[in-house]
Amino acid sequence: MKTFSSKIDVSVFVKEFNFSFDEVILVVEEKMKKGGVAALLEFIFSWTSKVLCRNYADMIFPKMKSSCCDTSYWLPHGTYQKTMKTTLGKLKLELHRMKCHSCQKTQTPFLIFFDLENKNWSFELEKICLEMIADQSYRRTSNHLKITSKINIGKNTIHKMVKRSDFRKQDLEIKTDLQVLAADGTGYKPHSDDSKKELKIALGMDHNQRLIPVGAWVRSSWAQIGKEIKKANHKNKSLVFKPVANILLSDGEVNLIRGLKRLAYHQQRCQWHFVRDFKYIFLYQDKGNKDESKKITNELWDLVKKFDSPGELNTEEEKLKLLDEINKAEDKLKELEEKLEKENFKAAAVYLRNARLVLFNHLRVLIKSGAKVARVTSRIERFMREIARRMKRIAHNWSEAGAEVMARILLKIKLDPIGWANYWKEKMKITGNFQLEVKIARST
Repeated sequence: MKTFSSKIDVSVFVKEFNFSFDEVILVVEEKMKKGGVAALLEFIFSWTSKVLCRNYADMIFPKMKSSCCDTSYWLPHGTYQKTMKTTLGKLKLELHRMKCHSCQKTQTPFLIFFDLENKNWSFELEKICLEMIADQSYRRTSNHLKITSKINIGKNTIHKMVKRSDFRKQDLEIKTDLQVLAADGTGYKPHSDDSKKELKIALGMDHNQRLIPVGAWVRSSWAQIGKEIKKANHKNKSLVFKPVANILLSDGEVNLIRGLKRLAYHQQRCQWHFVRDFKYIFLYQDKGNKDESKKITNELWDLVKKFDSPGELNTEEEKLKLLDEINKAEDKLKELEEKLEKENFKAAAVYLRNARLVLFNHLRVLIKSGAKVARVTSRIERFMREIARRMKRIAHNWSEAGAEVMARILLKIKLDPIGWANYWKEKMKITGNFQLEVKIARST
């Protein structure tokens, strides 16, 4: 019978002793795809723990939030094991502890250096879990990881990842010039409450009609949301606030418009909602006739569809012609408004008056600057359906904080994949300071 022996020569190059826990894992995963990876990682981290203890003053003191006492004098204080969950499996790490001779306080240099004092999983594992729960439940994510990647992680641990993630807070500073700011809300079944809660979403559209995530809220009203966005984008209080978008596009909800109207120069009423909602106001608030409602609704559809394709506006004459058509359309709406008021359909008349003033602003922007602006909220409605699928069909009984975090994760993953990748690159602190070279020599 033949016997085989293997010799593994591992060379580790450290440019500077400034690298992250996740960087070590990702470099090792790239170099060693098969067998022995966990053991090698445990060896590397054990060696790192020893080096950190030997160079405690130079490497750890700058990272400590506060010293233990005025006369600190640190000495080695044994070792203990800590289990860390990663995409390569569970790592049982032998970590070295230090103890202050003066105040008897103990510290683990390894945990301070890698910022792992309050967690037992790596960021690269957290990234994969958060990407999966955007499309499926916690339980299915746990089972999927176990089957496909042999990663044994419970649904409760994944829930902790979400709960402790940075998405509890959100960065509302808008770094892109927005042509449109759009907002909408959707209901969901909350935890320990019979009534529905509303999840509010704000999105932006740039000049290329690309959706830009702004934020998601459950515990804030539209007025509070408007104040939060304004505060985040009004850095210099000595200057007048500059709106973050050219147009606020909405379905006509009064509270939404009141809360967010200061964030845009102009307003645009969604034309689809304008026609659809008129029917309900005429029928149910003013107790109108169904046949008359259908007749007026068809007239309104014909009026807005007339401007579906305004065409190219290359000459001043073409611009003036379109502006004249807009004025005629608004005059027709005004005539209908006066007619409804005379016939005592007051709610419908007020609705027409409020909508008429902001129904064709997208065309005025086109005439003035040549920029095409959305006139319906269809794109945000489609994204809201994606939100509703995750919040209503896949799971229920959300806490308010949990619903906000999940919506913010969905916003980032679905609408800003490049920003999502950059966020994790920065989070995992990939510096290039840790390198690994593996040479395997086999002999019979």
